[in-house]
Amino acid sequence: MAPNQLTTKQQYWLNHVKAAEDSAGTIAEYASRHNLRLKTLYQWKSKLIKLGLYEREASQSDFLPVRIQSVEPVGNVDCTIHLTNGDRVELTGKLDSQVIGSIITSVGLRQ
Repeated sequence: MAPNQLTTKQQYWLNHVKAAEDSAGTIAEYASRHNLRLKTLYQWKSKLIKLGLYEREASQSDFLPVRIQSVEPVGNVDCTIHLTNGDRVELTGKLDSQVIGSIITSVGLRQ
C-alpha cells in the first residue's frame, strides 16, 4: 500500500509511532503525554511494520554497550534498570556480575 493510500486510522497511528520513536523520552512517556495507551501504540507499531507501512531506521539501536565488572556483592543490593521501551527491571538481593549479566542478556533477547 502506497503512503497516499493509508486509511485515516493508519495515518493517525503512523504519525504517533514516528513521533514516539523520535521523542527525547521513552515511548511510555510519549504515550502518557498524548493520552495514548502504551499497549495500543505498540500494537499499531507492530501492525504497521507487518503491513510494510513503517520501517524503523536500521541505524537506530535500543541497546547501549554495557561492561560488567566482576564485583562481589557486599550484601543485599537494590538495582533498577530502565529500558528504552518503558520497561523496568528491578533486582534485589545478593547480586554479582554474572547474575546481572544473565538478566540483561535475557531482557535483550525478548525485545
